[in-house]
Amino acid sequence: MKKTLLLLLLACPSFASGLQYGAEFSANSRKPKTADFDRDTDFMQNGASQFYYPNYYRADVTPNNFNPETRVFAEGKSPLKLGVSAGVSYISPVTFNSLGVTAGNASWTRAYSLSAFMFPAELYLKYRPRGERVSLSLGGGADYVMAKTSVNITGPAGTASGDFTSSGLMTHLSAGMEVFIFRHVSIGADFKYLFNGVLENFKGAMSDPRNVHEGSGDSTLMMLPEAGGHEMLVPRLDTDPALAGARPMRADFGGFYGRVALRIYFGGGLPAPTRWRAAE
Repeated sequence: MKKTLLLLLLACPSFASGLQYGAEFSANSRKPKTADFDRDTDFMQNGASQFYYPNYYRADVTPNNFNPETRVFAEGKSPLKLGVSAGVSYISPVTFNSLGVTAGNASWTRAYSLSAFMFPAELYLKYRPRGERVSLSLGGGADYVMAKTSVNITGPAGTASGDFTSSGLMTHLSAGMEVFIFRHVSIGADFKYLFNGVLENFKGAMSDPRNVHEGSGDSTLMMLPEAGGHEMLVPRLDTDPALAGARPMRADFGGFYGRVALRIYFGGGLPAPTRWRAAE
């Protein structure tokens, strides 16, 4: 690893001659894979009506549409340069909602909302020939992900609620392109692939003073086996005995992320493209 870094530094003398730095603002429409929400939806649509809610049932999953991200960065000045960036991204909520009416006309609703903060850090190699507007980059790094699932279960006796969290460190590779529209402003697009992106063991505490669900206490979000090979997502008290076939809920943040970004360079003597430099 030390030899690799030394070779990169020798190939990129920009770090010896100074840095340029700035901020980046971007967005993507990537949503985590919530297969367990989909499994519960399948249970509500194809299994629950037979066992629990013969009078009425409905379930749906609503994905997110917009995830903002901001970063700060520093990089060298030479055509071939090393750079580092770090920031924060908000993964907008993906929601699951279900409604069931029992044979006795009692209504039950379950609402789950999964959101997350991601903290990316990256080392990248960028190439921008002198006087050109376009640069290309390759990078790699890690994302620390902090995910939260909020739960609300409402029945005839009232509402039970709680927040359940899980976190983990994930690695990524990225590739991107940047086009300068002004001397200190550029727009760009990149793709990132996030590895080992599965989070599970969402733990929290349920507030259930009316014993709507199982009562108050420390709990874990679990997928419980149901008849017909279906699964149902519910909070389960940690003091309850283990249930055969049950497993923790999972959320997968891995895979491809595409971003569109606006970069602003605040200083460091950024060179202008040739056509702009000639006019100065």
